[in-house]
Amino acid sequence: MSQILIPRRFKRQVEKEDVILAQDELSALPEPLLILGDAGMGKTTLLKWLEQQWGCTRLTARALLIKPSTFKLSDQSDVLLIDALDEVSESRVGTVLDSVLQKLGELGYPRFVLSCRVADWRGATGKVAITEQYQAAPVELQLLPFDDEDVLHFLSQKEIANPHEVITHFAERGLEELLRNPQTLDMIASVARQGVLPTSRSELFERAIHVLVVEFNELKEAQTPALESDAALSAAGAACAALILTGSSALSRQTKTALAAGDLAAVEATGLPCGDHLNAVLGSRLFIALSSDRFAYCHRSIAEFLAARYLAGLADTERKRRRLLARLRSHGVVPSSLRGLHAWLAYDPTLASRVIEIDPLGLITYGSADNLSLSQARCLLHALEKMAAEQPESRLWDEPGIPALVRPELREDVNRLIFSLETPFGVRMLLLKSIKGRQLADELSKSLLALVLDEMDCYACRIHAVLKRLLLPRSSRIGRLLLIRPGQVEMKTRYGWLLTCSDWLVSSLLVINKLPSWHSRMASVTAGRLGFYTG
Repeated sequence: MSQILIPRRFKRQVEKEDVILAQDELSALPEPLLILGDAGMGKTTLLKWLEQQWGCTRLTARALLIKPSTFKLSDQSDVLLIDALDEVSESRVGTVLDSVLQKLGELGYPRFVLSCRVADWRGATGKVAITEQYQAAPVELQLLPFDDEDVLHFLSQKEIANPHEVITHFAERGLEELLRNPQTLDMIASVARQGVLPTSRSELFERAIHVLVVEFNELKEAQTPALESDAALSAAGAACAALILTGSSALSRQTKTALAAGDLAAVEATGLPCGDHLNAVLGSRLFIALSSDRFAYCHRSIAEFLAARYLAGLADTERKRRRLLARLRSHGVVPSSLRGLHAWLAYDPTLASRVIEIDPLGLITYGSADNLSLSQARCLLHALEKMAAEQPESRLWDEPGIPALVRPELREDVNRLIFSLETPFGVRMLLLKSIKGRQLADELSKSLLALVLDEMDCYACRIHAVLKRLLLPRSSRIGRLLLIRPGQVEMKTRYGWLLTCSDWLVSSLLVINKLPSWHSRMASVTAGRLGFYTG
């Protein structure tokens, strides 16, 4: 995918407060840095930029682990940039991190910047392991999504004629997160030129691969014969599956004796079903040429989608499906490096329920829960509830809403889970964020109001109940203000501005934050209309 460099922002916690950093401020941090972000958020692009700016050595975690002990860093900088910790073929990221730290020890413990998908990072144990070796705690930096200005700038640079219409299309369908992720935004730009815009994440990926497979770079276009799209995508899927399942860095046309460490011989991939067309697609935008004889997939997320699409097509019997799923699990757990591929298998209805049961968070983080059937949505709801109870550290509250979970047929379960204090916090927040339409908000209006008034409930759930009652997006000015916790800004600034907001909003905040008695006059203006008041 083509890259447009937009300065990025990061969030770190300092004494339990969020601090926002700009991209140019990273060089001032002397500690080891951990860059955490969702798939496609731009971690690799960021590390490439750091490589150019700092003149340091950049390589993947997989490549680092196979480097000899005589490996030397760049003469210009003693910082080592380590990309894609989560892509190493191990059952647990912690195991990979231990191996990386051992290799860093052999190199004399240089300062490093390490990237990892946020869902696969084990924060507490990972930080302890690094601190033990470096005698200094690493700094965790969450790579923030694009904001509205970034999205507009990106689409304009892509020469999209109607960027505001594109943004409105996705916002109206509750798919804003696709716009704020650089990789999916790039795919949106590619398909926007083809006409009708997609209405789900899975449709976006399907449309994007059909565009990318027929777009060849200028050097290859004249040399590559035309190939039917389905045959080309199957060949690309075979190559991506081979790379991901073997944990290889690239496909190489070199002989086996001349292969670089970590590479997979292309001849092995061509021997797979549908792999005989591989050479015809290596010049497409689905792959990038590392040299004249070495090729890697254009992006991990697209490779996972292609690989899952290919493997699901081969698993055409129940026996094959069981073998496929067993191959992707280790001791009942999906390894970090395979979670994306595993999640996209749910795109196949015959595999969906089993994929959901084993890794429901993987489905909503790496795959797509947009087009689930009723039975699949119910399965996901129960699997998330079970997972949140067993793994309370799972950050479900960070995930975008899933409208399929709050469909009318599941209303009884949704009511039980949202409005019960016994429900895990992450599940409640996910369901509250899933309420997208005014009709559903109106149907839940009484329950949402009861949640706002419940002083025993948590601040976050009560505020999100206000947001859903008013149907305000979190990115709106009011929405951002509401998500600020009490005490983080001066009360007179916060509540003085709120006088211009709706009565329901003002009164709800007065209730939630238990403002002192000198605010009673403000509250009394609206108390009669709402039938409640707290002094």
